[in-house]
Amino acid sequence: MISLQNLSFKYSGKNEYALKNINLDIKKGETILFLGKSGMGKSSILNLINGIIPNYLEGEVSGELLISGEKLSSKSIQELSKKVGSVFQNPKSQFFNLNTTDELLFGLSNHKASKERMEQRLEVTINNLKIENLINRNIFKLSGGEKQKIAYSSVYMTNPDIFIFDEPSSNLDSDAIEDLREIIKQLKKEQKTILIAEHRIYYLMDLVDRIVYIENGEIIDIMTTKELIDMPDEKRETMGIRSPFAPVLHERFKNFNLIDSQRKWDLNLKDFSYSYTRGQELWHIPELYCKKGEIIGVLGKNGIGKTTLAYNLSGILKGKGEMRISSFDKPIKARQRRKLCSMIMQDINHQLFLETVLKELLFLSKKDENLDKARKIAEKLDLLEYLEAHPLSLSGGQKQRVVIASAIMDNKGIIIFDEPTSGLDFDSMNNVSKLIKSIAQDKIIFVISHDIEFINKICTRIFFLQ
Repeated sequence: MISLQNLSFKYSGKNEYALKNINLDIKKGETILFLGKSGMGKSSILNLINGIIPNYLEGEVSGELLISGEKLSSKSIQELSKKVGSVFQNPKSQFFNLNTTDELLFGLSNHKASKERMEQRLEVTINNLKIENLINRNIFKLSGGEKQKIAYSSVYMTNPDIFIFDEPSSNLDSDAIEDLREIIKQLKKEQKTILIAEHRIYYLMDLVDRIVYIENGEIIDIMTTKELIDMPDEKRETMGIRSPFAPVLHERFKNFNLIDSQRKWDLNLKDFSYSYTRGQELWHIPELYCKKGEIIGVLGKNGIGKTTLAYNLSGILKGKGEMRISSFDKPIKARQRRKLCSMIMQDINHQLFLETVLKELLFLSKKDENLDKARKIAEKLDLLEYLEAHPLSLSGGQKQRVVIASAIMDNKGIIIFDEPTSGLDFDSMNNVSKLIKSIAQDKIIFVISHDIEFINKICTRIFFLQ
Protein backbone atom coordinates (compact mmCIF):
# COMPACT_ATOMS: atom_id res chain seq x y z
CA MET A 1 0.00 0.00 0.00
CA ILE A 2 2.72 2.49 1.09
CA SER A 3 6.41 2.09 0.34
CA LEU A 4 9.16 4.39 1.63
CA GLN A 5 12.43 3.65 -0.15
CA ASN A 6 15.71 5.27 1.00
CA LEU A 7 13.66 8.33 1.89
CA SER A 8 15.51 11.34 3.33
CA PHE A 9 14.30 14.87 4.02
CA LYS A 10 15.89 18.14 5.11
CA TYR A 11 13.79 21.23 5.91
CA SER A 12 14.66 24.43 4.04
CA GLY A 13 17.28 26.43 5.93
CA LYS A 14 18.32 23.45 8.09
CA ASN A 15 21.69 21.71 7.98
CA GLU A 16 20.59 18.47 9.62
CA TYR A 17 18.32 15.94 7.95
CA ALA A 18 14.96 15.42 9.68
CA LEU A 19 14.70 11.96 8.08
CA LYS A 20 17.57 9.71 6.97
CA ASN A 21 17.30 6.69 4.66
CA ILE A 22 13.83 5.59 5.76
CA ASN A 23 12.86 2.19 4.38
CA LEU A 24 9.41 0.90 5.30
CA ASP A 25 6.67 -1.06 3.57
CA ILE A 26 3.12 -0.79 4.94
CA LYS A 27 0.43 -3.22 3.84
CA LYS A 28 -3.18 -2.31 3.10
CA GLY A 29 -5.24 -2.52 6.29
CA GLU A 30 -2.24 -2.29 8.63
CA THR A 31 -2.24 -0.04 11.68
CA ILE A 32 1.22 1.37 12.35
CA LEU A 33 2.21 3.27 15.50
CA PHE A 34 5.21 5.62 15.23
CA LEU A 35 7.04 6.16 18.52
CA GLY A 36 10.02 8.27 19.52
CA LYS A 37 10.96 11.34 21.49
CA SER A 38 9.67 14.77 20.46
CA GLY A 39 11.33 16.21 17.37
CA MET A 40 12.76 12.89 16.16
CA GLY A 41 10.90 12.77 12.84
CA LYS A 42 7.54 11.07 13.46
CA SER A 43 5.45 13.96 12.16
CA SER A 44 7.85 14.46 9.25
CA ILE A 45 7.13 10.94 7.99
CA LEU A 46 3.38 11.50 8.25
CA ASN A 47 3.64 14.88 6.53
CA LEU A 48 5.54 13.33 3.61
CA ILE A 49 2.82 10.72 3.16
CA ASN A 50 -0.04 13.24 3.22
CA GLY A 51 1.80 15.69 0.96
CA ILE A 52 2.23 18.56 3.43
CA ILE A 53 5.95 17.98 2.78
CA PRO A 54 7.12 19.38 0.40
CA ASN A 55 3.95 21.16 -0.82
CA TYR A 56 3.62 23.37 2.26
CA LEU A 57 6.65 22.59 4.43
CA GLU A 58 9.43 23.00 1.90
CA GLY A 59 12.74 21.20 1.84
CA GLU A 60 15.00 18.74 0.08
CA VAL A 61 13.55 15.25 -0.52
CA SER A 62 15.46 12.25 -1.83
CA GLY A 63 14.43 8.62 -2.30
CA GLU A 64 11.01 7.34 -3.29
CA LEU A 65 7.58 7.33 -1.68
CA LEU A 66 4.90 5.22 -3.36
CA ILE A 67 1.21 4.74 -2.62
CA SER A 68 -0.44 1.81 -4.40
CA GLY A 69 2.63 1.62 -6.65
CA GLU A 70 2.37 5.26 -7.79
CA LYS A 71 5.04 7.84 -7.02
CA LEU A 72 3.80 10.56 -4.70
CA SER A 73 5.88 13.13 -6.56
CA SER A 74 3.58 12.70 -9.55
CA LYS A 75 0.44 13.49 -7.50
CA SER A 76 -1.01 16.91 -6.75
CA ILE A 77 -2.11 17.71 -3.20
CA GLN A 78 -5.72 17.65 -4.46
CA GLU A 79 -5.30 14.10 -5.80
CA LEU A 80 -3.56 12.99 -2.61
CA SER A 81 -6.39 14.30 -0.42
CA LYS A 82 -8.71 11.69 -1.94
CA LYS A 83 -6.39 8.87 -0.86
CA VAL A 84 -4.98 10.23 2.42
CA GLY A 85 -6.88 11.91 5.26
CA SER A 86 -5.15 13.57 8.22
CA VAL A 87 -6.23 14.39 11.77
CA PHE A 88 -3.85 16.81 13.45
CA GLN A 89 -2.99 17.36 17.11
CA ASN A 90 -4.84 20.67 17.16
CA PRO A 91 -8.22 20.09 15.43
CA LYS A 92 -8.84 23.84 15.04
CA SER A 93 -6.00 23.98 12.52
CA GLN A 94 -8.13 22.04 10.02
CA PHE A 95 -11.52 23.75 10.44
CA PHE A 96 -12.94 25.96 7.68
CA ASN A 97 -16.55 26.49 8.82
CA LEU A 98 -18.45 27.70 11.87
CA ASN A 99 -21.14 25.02 11.71
CA THR A 100 -20.29 21.37 12.39
CA THR A 101 -22.47 19.98 9.58
CA ASP A 102 -20.91 22.38 7.08
CA GLU A 103 -17.49 21.25 8.26
CA LEU A 104 -18.39 17.59 7.80
CA LEU A 105 -19.51 18.29 4.22
CA PHE A 106 -16.59 20.55 3.35
CA GLY A 107 -14.20 17.87 2.04
CA LEU A 108 -16.74 16.20 -0.23
CA SER A 109 -17.85 19.61 -1.47
CA ASN A 110 -14.23 20.33 -2.47
CA HIS A 111 -14.17 17.00 -4.30
CA LYS A 112 -17.32 18.13 -6.17
CA ALA A 113 -19.41 15.24 -4.86
CA SER A 114 -23.10 15.16 -5.74
CA LYS A 115 -25.74 16.22 -3.22
CA GLU A 116 -26.96 12.62 -3.02
CA ARG A 117 -23.43 11.36 -2.32
CA MET A 118 -22.92 13.96 0.44
CA GLU A 119 -26.26 13.15 2.10
CA GLN A 120 -25.59 9.40 1.94
CA ARG A 121 -22.06 9.77 3.37
CA LEU A 122 -23.26 12.10 6.12
CA GLU A 123 -25.83 9.52 7.25
CA VAL A 124 -23.19 6.76 7.28
CA THR A 125 -20.76 8.95 9.25
CA ILE A 126 -23.36 9.94 11.85
CA ASN A 127 -24.41 6.31 12.37
CA ASN A 128 -20.95 4.69 12.33
CA LEU A 129 -19.21 7.29 14.47
CA LYS A 130 -22.21 8.03 16.73
CA ILE A 131 -22.05 11.83 16.43
CA GLU A 132 -25.77 12.64 16.39
CA ASN A 133 -25.30 15.14 19.24
CA LEU A 134 -22.68 17.10 17.26
CA ILE A 135 -24.78 17.88 14.19
CA ASN A 136 -25.65 21.55 13.46
CA ARG A 137 -23.56 22.90 16.34
CA ASN A 138 -21.30 25.95 16.55
CA ILE A 139 -17.74 24.58 16.31
CA PHE A 140 -16.36 27.20 18.67
CA LYS A 141 -18.79 26.17 21.40
CA LEU A 142 -17.59 22.56 21.37
CA SER A 143 -15.25 21.06 23.95
CA GLY A 144 -11.76 19.94 22.95
CA GLY A 145 -12.89 16.33 22.69
CA GLU A 146 -15.94 17.26 20.60
CA LYS A 147 -13.76 19.30 18.23
CA GLN A 148 -11.48 16.30 17.81
CA LYS A 149 -14.52 14.16 16.98
CA ILE A 150 -15.56 16.62 14.28
CA ALA A 151 -12.00 16.63 12.91
CA TYR A 152 -11.79 12.86 12.42
CA SER A 153 -15.45 12.62 11.36
CA SER A 154 -14.73 15.18 8.61
CA VAL A 155 -11.90 13.00 7.33
CA TYR A 156 -14.10 9.89 7.58
CA MET A 157 -16.70 11.65 5.40
CA THR A 158 -14.28 11.71 2.43
CA ASN A 159 -13.62 7.95 2.82
CA PRO A 160 -9.85 7.88 2.04
CA ASP A 161 -7.85 4.64 1.96
CA ILE A 162 -5.23 5.96 4.41
CA PHE A 163 -5.88 7.69 7.74
CA ILE A 164 -3.15 9.66 9.50
CA PHE A 165 -3.44 10.61 13.18
CA ASP A 166 -0.85 12.95 14.73
CA GLU A 167 -1.10 12.95 18.55
CA PRO A 168 -4.89 12.41 18.44
CA SER A 169 -5.38 11.86 22.20
CA SER A 170 -3.28 14.77 23.47
CA ASN A 171 -6.20 16.80 24.93
CA LEU A 172 -8.83 14.10 25.39
CA ASP A 173 -10.39 12.73 28.58
CA SER A 174 -10.81 8.99 29.16
CA ASP A 175 -14.31 8.91 27.61
CA ALA A 176 -13.13 10.75 24.49
CA ILE A 177 -10.13 8.43 24.20
CA GLU A 178 -12.52 5.48 24.31
CA ASP A 179 -14.51 7.12 21.50
CA LEU A 180 -11.27 7.49 19.54
CA ARG A 181 -10.56 3.79 20.11
CA GLU A 182 -13.95 2.96 18.65
CA ILE A 183 -13.20 5.12 15.60
CA ILE A 184 -9.94 3.28 14.98
CA LYS A 185 -11.68 -0.08 15.46
CA GLN A 186 -14.29 0.96 12.87
CA LEU A 187 -11.53 1.96 10.43
CA LYS A 188 -9.76 -1.37 10.93
CA LYS A 189 -13.07 -3.13 10.28
CA GLU A 190 -13.25 -1.24 6.97
CA GLN A 191 -9.68 -2.36 6.12
CA LYS A 192 -8.30 1.18 6.15
CA THR A 193 -4.56 1.73 6.48
CA ILE A 194 -3.92 3.71 9.67
CA LEU A 195 -0.75 5.60 10.65
CA ILE A 196 -0.52 7.06 14.16
CA ALA A 197 2.14 9.18 15.87
CA GLU A 198 1.35 9.21 19.58
CA HIS A 199 2.86 9.47 23.07
CA ARG A 200 -0.11 8.30 25.18
CA ILE A 201 -0.21 4.76 23.84
CA TYR A 202 -2.02 2.52 26.32
CA TYR A 203 -5.34 2.71 24.43
CA LEU A 204 -3.70 1.47 21.22
CA MET A 205 -2.00 -1.68 22.47
CA ASP A 206 -4.65 -4.08 21.17
CA LEU A 207 -5.19 -2.14 17.91
CA VAL A 208 -1.78 -1.65 16.28
CA ASP A 209 -0.09 -4.27 14.11
CA ARG A 210 3.46 -2.91 14.26
CA ILE A 211 5.37 -0.23 16.19
CA VAL A 212 8.06 1.79 14.41
CA TYR A 213 10.56 3.51 16.72
CA ILE A 214 12.24 6.64 15.33
CA GLU A 215 15.40 8.27 16.70
CA ASN A 216 17.24 11.21 15.13
CA GLY A 217 15.32 10.76 11.88
CA GLU A 218 16.12 7.05 11.49
CA ILE A 219 14.14 3.87 12.04
CA ILE A 220 15.92 2.20 14.95
CA ASP A 221 13.50 -0.65 15.64
CA ILE A 222 10.26 -2.23 14.45
CA MET A 223 8.48 -4.21 17.15
CA THR A 224 5.21 -5.85 18.11
CA THR A 225 2.99 -4.63 20.94
CA LYS A 226 3.96 -7.72 22.96
CA GLU A 227 7.63 -6.78 22.65
CA LEU A 228 6.86 -3.28 23.92
CA ILE A 229 4.67 -4.51 26.78
CA ASP A 230 7.36 -6.99 27.85
CA MET A 231 10.11 -4.36 27.67
CA PRO A 232 11.66 -3.45 31.06
CA ASP A 233 10.38 -0.09 32.36
CA GLU A 234 13.90 1.34 32.59
CA LYS A 235 14.67 0.62 28.92
CA ARG A 236 11.25 1.89 27.77
CA GLU A 237 11.60 5.14 29.72
CA THR A 238 15.14 5.65 28.40
CA MET A 239 13.65 5.46 24.89
CA GLY A 240 11.13 8.19 25.86
CA ILE A 241 8.12 5.85 25.57
CA ARG A 242 5.12 6.27 27.87
CA SER A 243 3.57 3.34 29.74
CA PRO A 244 1.64 0.81 27.61
CA PHE A 245 -0.75 0.22 30.54
CA ALA A 246 -3.83 2.29 31.37
CA PRO A 247 -2.98 4.67 34.26
CA VAL A 248 -5.00 4.74 37.49
CA LEU A 249 -5.14 7.61 39.98
CA HIS A 250 -2.82 7.11 42.95
CA GLU A 251 -4.39 6.05 46.26
CA ARG A 252 -3.16 9.21 47.99
CA PHE A 253 -5.92 11.16 46.20
CA LYS A 254 -8.82 9.04 47.50
CA ASN A 255 -9.49 10.82 50.80
CA PHE A 256 -9.28 14.47 49.78
CA ASN A 257 -12.00 16.83 51.03
CA LEU A 258 -12.14 19.95 48.87
CA ILE A 259 -14.00 22.15 51.34
CA ASP A 260 -11.92 21.57 54.50
CA SER A 261 -10.44 24.91 55.57
CA GLN A 262 -6.84 25.09 56.74
CA ARG A 263 -5.54 27.14 59.63
CA LYS A 264 -2.98 28.77 57.40
CA TRP A 265 -3.90 29.52 53.80
CA ASP A 266 -2.46 31.66 51.00
CA LEU A 267 -5.34 31.53 48.50
CA ASN A 268 -9.06 31.23 49.15
CA LEU A 269 -11.92 30.88 46.67
CA LYS A 270 -15.44 31.41 47.98
CA ASP A 271 -18.70 30.89 46.06
CA PHE A 272 -16.59 30.90 42.89
CA SER A 273 -18.75 30.32 39.80
CA TYR A 274 -19.18 31.18 36.14
CA SER A 275 -22.17 31.28 33.79
CA TYR A 276 -22.10 31.54 30.01
CA THR A 277 -25.83 32.28 30.04
CA ARG A 278 -27.80 33.96 32.79
CA GLY A 279 -28.84 31.61 35.57
CA GLN A 280 -27.01 28.53 34.23
CA GLU A 281 -23.82 27.95 36.20
CA LEU A 282 -21.10 26.05 34.41
CA TRP A 283 -19.57 25.12 37.77
CA HIS A 284 -19.66 26.31 41.37
CA ILE A 285 -16.88 26.01 43.97
CA PRO A 286 -18.33 26.71 47.45
CA GLU A 287 -14.93 27.12 49.08
CA LEU A 288 -11.33 26.17 48.38
CA TYR A 289 -8.23 26.86 50.50
CA CYS A 290 -4.74 26.57 49.02
CA LYS A 291 -1.26 26.91 50.46
CA LYS A 292 2.04 27.79 48.81
CA GLY A 293 3.88 24.67 47.74
CA GLU A 294 0.72 22.89 46.62
CA ILE A 295 0.31 21.51 43.12
CA ILE A 296 -3.43 21.04 42.66
CA GLY A 297 -4.78 18.85 39.87
CA VAL A 298 -8.06 19.89 38.24
CA LEU A 299 -9.78 16.93 36.58
CA GLY A 300 -13.05 16.45 34.73
CA LYS A 301 -14.50 15.47 31.40
CA ASN A 302 -14.02 17.47 28.19
CA GLY A 303 -16.37 20.47 28.10
CA ILE A 304 -17.07 20.54 31.86
CA GLY A 305 -15.42 23.97 32.28
CA LYS A 306 -11.82 23.33 33.43
CA THR A 307 -10.30 25.85 31.02
CA THR A 308 -13.02 28.37 31.91
CA LEU A 309 -12.02 27.95 35.56
CA ALA A 310 -8.42 28.68 34.58
CA TYR A 311 -9.51 31.82 32.72
CA ASN A 312 -11.38 32.98 35.84
CA LEU A 313 -8.46 32.28 38.16
CA SER A 314 -6.10 34.21 35.89
CA GLY A 315 -8.47 37.14 35.31
CA ILE A 316 -9.05 36.53 31.60
CA LEU A 317 -12.76 35.98 32.35
CA LYS A 318 -14.79 37.57 35.13
CA GLY A 319 -17.18 35.31 37.00
CA LYS A 320 -18.91 35.48 40.37
CA GLY A 321 -17.53 34.92 43.85
CA GLU A 322 -14.40 35.95 45.68
CA MET A 323 -10.72 35.20 45.26
CA ARG A 324 -8.59 36.21 48.24
CA ILE A 325 -4.86 36.12 48.85
CA SER A 326 -3.63 36.14 52.45
CA SER A 327 -1.37 39.15 51.88
CA PHE A 328 -4.30 41.29 50.59
CA ASP A 329 -7.14 42.69 52.71
CA LYS A 330 -9.71 42.77 49.90
CA PRO A 331 -10.88 40.27 47.27
CA ILE A 332 -8.69 40.21 44.17
CA LYS A 333 -10.41 41.64 41.11
CA ALA A 334 -9.91 40.23 37.60
CA ARG A 335 -7.47 42.97 36.59
CA GLN A 336 -5.29 42.30 39.65
CA ARG A 337 -5.36 38.54 39.01
CA ARG A 338 -3.72 39.06 35.63
CA LYS A 339 -0.72 40.58 37.42
CA LEU A 340 -0.53 37.77 39.97
CA CYS A 341 -1.14 34.73 37.74
CA SER A 342 0.61 33.12 34.79
CA MET A 343 -1.34 30.76 32.55
CA ILE A 344 -0.07 28.23 30.03
CA MET A 345 -2.90 27.80 27.55
CA GLN A 346 -4.00 24.57 25.92
CA ASP A 347 -3.37 26.08 22.47
CA ILE A 348 0.31 26.97 22.83
CA ASN A 349 0.45 28.83 19.50
CA HIS A 350 -1.52 31.65 21.16
CA GLN A 351 1.49 32.34 23.40
CA LEU A 352 4.38 32.36 20.94
CA PHE A 353 5.17 35.84 19.61
CA LEU A 354 8.88 36.36 18.97
CA GLU A 355 11.46 35.19 16.45
CA THR A 356 13.69 33.08 18.73
CA VAL A 357 13.14 30.77 21.68
CA LEU A 358 15.56 32.82 23.80
CA LYS A 359 13.59 36.02 23.19
CA GLU A 360 10.40 34.19 24.21
CA LEU A 361 12.00 33.17 27.51
CA LEU A 362 13.28 36.68 28.23
CA PHE A 363 10.19 38.56 27.00
CA LEU A 364 8.26 38.75 30.28
CA SER A 365 11.28 39.22 32.55
CA LYS A 366 13.00 41.85 30.34
CA LYS A 367 16.17 41.72 32.44
CA ASP A 368 19.58 40.93 30.98
CA GLU A 369 20.64 39.26 34.22
CA ASN A 370 18.00 36.58 33.61
CA LEU A 371 19.97 35.20 30.65
CA ASP A 372 21.71 32.61 32.85
CA LYS A 373 18.37 31.60 34.38
CA ALA A 374 16.84 31.21 30.89
CA ARG A 375 19.72 28.97 29.81
CA LYS A 376 19.39 26.79 32.92
CA ILE A 377 15.64 26.34 32.41
CA ALA A 378 16.19 25.63 28.70
CA GLU A 379 18.76 23.01 29.59
CA LYS A 380 16.39 21.28 32.01
CA LEU A 381 13.72 21.14 29.30
CA ASP A 382 16.10 20.01 26.51
CA LEU A 383 15.74 23.34 24.69
CA LEU A 384 19.32 24.59 24.90
CA GLU A 385 20.17 23.78 21.28
CA TYR A 386 17.01 25.56 20.07
CA LEU A 387 17.52 28.95 21.77
CA GLU A 388 18.16 30.70 18.43
CA ALA A 389 15.46 28.76 16.55
CA HIS A 390 12.09 30.25 15.63
CA PRO A 391 9.49 28.82 18.06
CA LEU A 392 7.03 28.02 15.27
CA SER A 393 9.66 25.87 13.53
CA LEU A 394 9.69 23.45 16.48
CA SER A 395 7.65 20.29 17.01
CA GLY A 396 4.46 20.42 19.08
CA GLY A 397 6.19 18.98 22.15
CA GLN A 398 9.10 21.41 21.85
CA LYS A 399 6.73 24.40 21.55
CA GLN A 400 4.90 23.16 24.65
CA ARG A 401 8.17 23.23 26.59
CA VAL A 402 9.01 26.75 25.36
CA VAL A 403 5.71 28.10 26.71
CA ILE A 404 6.20 26.30 30.04
CA ALA A 405 9.73 27.72 30.32
CA SER A 406 8.39 31.25 29.59
CA ALA A 407 5.84 30.97 32.40
CA ILE A 408 8.51 29.81 34.82
CA MET A 409 10.68 32.76 33.79
CA ASP A 410 7.70 35.08 34.51
CA ASN A 411 7.94 33.94 38.15
CA LYS A 412 4.44 34.87 39.36
CA GLY A 413 2.96 33.52 42.58
CA ILE A 414 0.14 31.54 40.94
CA ILE A 415 0.75 29.44 37.83
CA ILE A 416 -1.99 27.61 35.92
CA PHE A 417 -1.06 24.87 33.47
CA ASP A 418 -3.79 23.82 31.02
CA GLU A 419 -2.86 20.40 29.55
CA PRO A 420 0.91 20.97 29.91
CA THR A 421 1.88 17.48 28.71
CA SER A 422 -0.05 17.35 25.42
CA GLY A 423 2.40 16.10 22.80
CA LEU A 424 5.16 15.28 25.32
CA ASP A 425 7.13 12.03 25.38
CA PHE A 426 8.11 10.32 28.66
CA ASP A 427 11.40 12.22 29.01
CA SER A 428 9.78 15.61 28.41
CA MET A 429 6.88 14.83 30.76
CA ASN A 430 9.38 13.77 33.43
CA ASN A 431 11.49 16.91 32.97
CA VAL A 432 8.44 19.18 33.09
CA SER A 433 7.24 17.49 36.29
CA LYS A 434 10.66 17.91 37.95
CA LEU A 435 10.87 21.57 36.93
CA ILE A 436 7.36 22.38 38.19
CA LYS A 437 8.12 20.64 41.50
CA SER A 438 11.36 22.63 41.82
CA ILE A 439 9.55 26.00 41.62
CA ALA A 440 6.48 25.03 43.65
CA GLN A 441 7.81 25.86 47.10
CA ASP A 442 6.79 29.53 47.08
CA LYS A 443 3.95 29.25 44.55
CA ILE A 444 0.44 27.86 44.18
CA ILE A 445 0.17 25.74 41.05
CA PHE A 446 -2.95 24.45 39.33
CA VAL A 447 -2.61 21.68 36.73
CA ILE A 448 -5.55 21.00 34.41
CA SER A 449 -4.95 17.63 32.81
CA HIS A 450 -6.37 14.35 31.52
CA ASP A 451 -2.89 12.82 31.81
CA ILE A 452 -3.24 10.57 34.87
CA GLU A 453 0.38 9.42 34.59
CA PHE A 454 1.47 13.06 34.95
CA ILE A 455 -1.09 13.86 37.69
CA ASN A 456 0.26 10.93 39.75
CA LYS A 457 3.80 12.22 39.36
CA ILE A 458 3.27 15.84 40.26
CA CYS A 459 0.11 16.72 42.19
CA THR A 460 -0.19 17.01 45.96
CA ARG A 461 -4.00 16.89 45.77
CA ILE A 462 -6.75 16.97 43.16
CA PHE A 463 -10.38 17.93 42.68
CA PHE A 464 -12.96 17.05 40.05
CA LEU A 465 -15.27 19.43 38.23
CA GLN A 466 -18.58 17.71 37.51
